Amino acid sequence: MALRRKVERVLTESFPPPAKVRVEDHDGIYGSVVSNRFKRMEMVERQNLIGETLAGRLNQDELRHIQFIVGFTPEEAAAQTGAG
Repeated sequence: MALRRKVERVLTESFPPPAKVRVEDHDGIYGSVVSNRFKRMEMVERQNLIGETLAGRLNQDELRHIQFIVGFTPEEAAAQTGAG
């Protein structure tokens, strides 16, 4: 639980509101970041940005617990939830 909060804090500091960060821990950390920063970025660029952000603030043992964190634009997130 402490690692989940740490990951959430790191991502929220790097992607401040109005970006939305959602992080869960169920046998590993996973979640999403919804941010305008991802506009005009390919998926691999988004993953690299999130990965580099976490690698700069977490140790290797903590990083091993990260399953996946996906980056979306607000428009993509709205389309996935059907709100938009």
